[in-house]
Amino acid sequence: MILFLLRGPPPENIGGGIYAIIIATHPARVVVGSLGEVEFKHGYAIYIGSAQRSLRGRLKRYFEGGRRVRWHIDYLLQVFTPVSAIALPGARKSCEEELAMKLSQRFPYVKGFGSSDDSSPSHLFLSADYRELFQELIRASLTLCESR
Repeated sequence: MILFLLRGPPPENIGGGIYAIIIATHPARVVVGSLGEVEFKHGYAIYIGSAQRSLRGRLKRYFEGGRRVRWHIDYLLQVFTPVSAIALPGARKSCEEELAMKLSQRFPYVKGFGSSDDSSPSHLFLSADYRELFQELIRASLTLCESR
């Protein structure tokens, strides 16, 4: 399993797979489409997603902004700033749900966020502690997400 730690989009095409983007949050209420208003505190949020064709394209969209609102995460990125990401090229699509399920057992989450196409309760997880969130993400990724 190859795992990229990123502070922006990958410099070249690394194919498709699973990603997680870590976002710095501050006290704010954000209207997130059909989910309605979601309240955030100072801390971090991690969003788990998949880009089966182009991880570079998806992460570029999130880090560089200027996007139209298409997914739940787009509402957050109008207010908050992404600080880092991991990319797991070649990880199977089911890993997205497995990671979300694992993180939902450990961290508070926003119910229904980004999870309309699987059985996980959410794809957005919250923590005041960046290090704890990041370490658990890496641990779970390496355990659950072998290549396709």
